[in-house]
Formats: sequence, C-alpha cells, structure tokens
Amino acid sequence: MRRRPLGWGVFAVCSAFFLSAHLVDASMLVVDEDWEEGKLEGWRVVEGDFQIIDHPADDTFPGPGDGKRYLFGGQAPRSVIEQVISVSGSHPELFASLQVKLYGGRGEDSIEARLAALDRSGAVLREETTGPLLYDRWIPYGLKFRLSDQIAALRVQLIAERRSGQNNDGFADSLQLSITEDEKPRKLEIVVGPVLTIPQPDSLRIWWHLNGEVKDHTIEYGETDALGQKAEFRELTAYPYYHLTGLKPGAKYYYAVRSGEAVSPTYSFKTVDPSASFRMGVWADNQHGFWIFGGRTLPTLMQNEPDVVMAVGDLVDNGSRYNDWLTQLYTPAKNVLARIPWFPVRGNHDGESTLAYRMCRLPNNGSWYAATYGMMRLVVLDTNLNYREESEQLTWFLGEIVSPMWKGALYRIVAFHHPPFSNLWDNKYYNGEVLGREILVPLFETFGADAIFSGHSHSYQHGLRPQSNLFKEIHYFIFGGGGGTLDTVFLPNWPFILTAESRYHVAIVDISPVGMRVKAIDTVKNEVFDEVLISGGH
Repeated sequence: MRRRPLGWGVFAVCSAFFLSAHLVDASMLVVDEDWEEGKLEGWRVVEGDFQIIDHPADDTFPGPGDGKRYLFGGQAPRSVIEQVISVSGSHPELFASLQVKLYGGRGEDSIEARLAALDRSGAVLREETTGPLLYDRWIPYGLKFRLSDQIAALRVQLIAERRSGQNNDGFADSLQLSITEDEKPRKLEIVVGPVLTIPQPDSLRIWWHLNGEVKDHTIEYGETDALGQKAEFRELTAYPYYHLTGLKPGAKYYYAVRSGEAVSPTYSFKTVDPSASFRMGVWADNQHGFWIFGGRTLPTLMQNEPDVVMAVGDLVDNGSRYNDWLTQLYTPAKNVLARIPWFPVRGNHDGESTLAYRMCRLPNNGSWYAATYGMMRLVVLDTNLNYREESEQLTWFLGEIVSPMWKGALYRIVAFHHPPFSNLWDNKYYNGEVLGREILVPLFETFGADAIFSGHSHSYQHGLRPQSNLFKEIHYFIFGGGGGTLDTVFLPNWPFILTAESRYHVAIVDISPVGMRVKAIDTVKNEVFDEVLISGGH
C-alpha cells in the first residue's frame, strides 16, 4: 500500500480555497496511510468486521494493491465501513474525487465503493458508486462530482458482500479523497450520442451526453427533415434522457437534439411495424478490441442493413472508466446508434457503477427489462446481479414469463451476458454458469423460450438442447466475437452444442411469420459460417 499523506499535497491545486474558506476539516480526511500501521483511525465499521491485513499473495488472498497492508471484508456476510468528512463554505467550482483500488470475485464475493454528498441533516443529496465488483484482480476506480453550497459533508463507504465460502473476499487499497478545482469553462458540446434505445412500435428512448450540465433540453422530430414537432424537458444534467412516445408504427422519422446551445446533426430512424418482418444485428464482447469492432463488426452489421441491433454485454473493458465508453463503444458506433435503435445488455466488464448506468441507459430499474419489438418478446436479464431464489430480479422474471406479452409472442428470446453452457474458453476450467443452469434453464424449459442469447465466451457457439416437456427445443447462442481477444481452448463439455468456433463475427437475425433465421457471419473473411432456422409459435 502506498504511503501518501493527504493534506497540503493533495490540496496543492486548490490551496487558496483550503486556506480562505476552510472547505474541509483536515483532521477527518479519508486516508489509507494508517492502514500501513494496521489502524482504522477515522473510520467507523457500520456492519460486519472489516479488517486491516498483512498477507502475501497466495491461493487464498491476492496480496495488497500497493504497499504492505490492505482492507479485507472479514468473515461477516456483509461488511460496511465509512468515514464522513465535513465540508463547509462556498465552493461552486470545486469537485470531490475519490480514487480507490478494489478486488472481488472470489466465490462470487463482491466489493463496492460509494461517495455521497450529505446535507446538514445527513440526508444524501447525491451518491456515486463503483457498483459491486466481482472481478478477481485489482482494478482502479474513480468517482467524482461537483460540490455545491448545499453539501455539508462527504461520506465514503466500502461495502463487501460474501456470497459463498467462509471469508468475505472483498478487498480495498490505495484509497484517496481529494478536492480539486473545476476545469476552465468550455463551450457546451454533445460528446456522446444521440443514442436510440429500447424501440417499441410507438416509442423509443433517446439519450446523449454533454461536456457540462445544463437544464433545458429539446428533441425536435418529424416525418420530414423539416421536423416540426418538439419534446422539451427541464433537468440539470449532463446526461439527458427522454422517452419519446406517440410515434407511428412502421414510420420513418427525422430528429435532432438540443441542450442549451449544443445541438446535434439531424438523423433519421424507423419505428417497427408490429406485423412486419424485421432484421436484427447482434454482437457481444467488443470491449478492448475496438479496432476489430470499428473496422470489422460495425461495417459488417451495416452492410446487412438491420432494423435494430442488440449487444449482449461487455461493451467496454471497464465500465467505471469514462474513456473506455468513449473510445471502445460510442466513438466507433456513433453513426450506427444515432440511426439504429439498440437493445443493450450489461456484462461483467460493463459493471454496475454510476457511470455505467449513465453511459448505458436501460428502462425499468436500469438493470433488467423486457420489450416487444414486432413479433419478438425480448427479456433482458443482468447476470452481474443476484438472480437466486427470492431475489428481486428472479421475482420480476417469473412475472414476465407468465405475462400476456410473453405468452402471445410468436418468438420469445431471453438475453443475458453469462452463458449457462459453454464449450470454449481461455482455459479448461469453465463450462458455463452453474447458477444459470440451476435457476434459469429450468424456467426456459418450463415456460417455452425459443432462443437464449449470451456472450462472455469470446467465440460463436450454438446448441440445441432437447426438451422433455410440451415445448420445442431451445436454441442456445453465444455471440462473443465482437472484438475482444478470442477464446481458443475447446472442451466437449456439452454434446448438444453443435457449433463452437473462435471467430470474430456478428449474427444477423431475420424474424418473419414463417421463422427466425440466425446467420453467423465471419467479419474477417466476410462469409456466413453457420445458419439456423427456428420455427415460430408454441
């Protein structure tokens, strides 16, 4: 663990504010230098038994992120530790910034960091979170927000949760809170988007991202490029988000968005006709392979002229890093997602941070949702989060698969990132998700899913799993060839997986009254290497 005193050094960039306004009570600064001495001074254990440990890396503990000692979740099912830092004075041009390294993932245990702004009564005015990390390596995170005169204190929390085993294997290290000056004012611009999401016959959602916060936002739209209609809303945000309703099914619309003086070009999109055939493009796991994603995946998709697209998770390498969203997804896909609506799915690399929820806006609770598009009923799950018995997500899913929309759909698709079955990985130890096989697969079989779309394995896989009930066989697909390094270790774990290939690819899904045809296209060779026809009806 690094020993870095927090005080004058951290506040060098804003020392004038520190001296004149007494913005922060320096005796209560969040520091981790005492961790090197095995102390938790200034911290309060709210729940459980967070501990400072000195342990070399082995099969049980990872070793510290920096220095000698680090924070450990202990043996409690849930451990919460916090520190509250007083803030006072006028500080409209300052930011609070928290940096921390987290380590999770052992036995599905997790850890997350939260930075909250509190008013004088202790109520939360704003909170940023990394989301629960389940990844078994040290990953640096950063949380940041602007201070305001209403803020009386900052609260830092670390929350570790044990999901299996005897130890709560959530670890934290190198934690540092700083107050910094705002950057010089810039011209307000749209940095990301507009992005079209979750299309329905008569509506879709539109969001975009600005390089600053502003209150007034407008969507101008119409059936000609003269536009003519407006949807206006007021919210102080850098991430405007609006559900545009009242659209005509099967129609073409032109639109542009405006926030303050920032305005987008005019784009167009089409709404779906509920009774018409349509084409959907699907990919997953583009993340760090943005040269393949931008140079192969997206061009192949656009050559096939999809009406809608879907991405089945791991859209970026680290969803808590803003630059990953910008360079790995929204810059290469800018002209695609402004014209073609998409259905996104969260992957483990995308994560559940505040930034991930802003940069990948989903309806419902922001994690799982369902939508009807033409003859397809699509259910999207978030397998980063709990879907065990009696969980909120499983309860919601059980209600969805007995709904009239599910029962009445000609095609039923469930999409989530982590596959229940896999014959390809980067080592010999993974064959899919045990929990998915125990919890989800019986429900697919009982309530009649047609196809399961997943990613996670960087490969293409198709399996046809026999059924013992009244419903037809279920097709299991993995579409993980969007750009990330391909998996190459093959093991015949599941004989019903008919095709498993390490190829960069996209899937083109044509849905019509007579069937759903899935074509897997090699994006390097530009050739169809697998084709599956699924009949409709139940």
